[in-house]
Amino acid sequence: MQLRLAWYFGTSAQYWLYMQNRFDLESVDKFKTERDVLPTEAA
Repeated sequence: MQLRLAWYFGTSAQYWLYMQNRFDLESVDKFKTERDVLPTEAA
């Protein structure tokens, strides 16, 4: 997919890999923050 985006937009595949990695890491950080903030229910 990165190669197709790179070809279409005239950029490099590495740029799109970087963008995907950045998105993934931000998603993990957001999930971790939400998990830490929301209280868990007692069993």
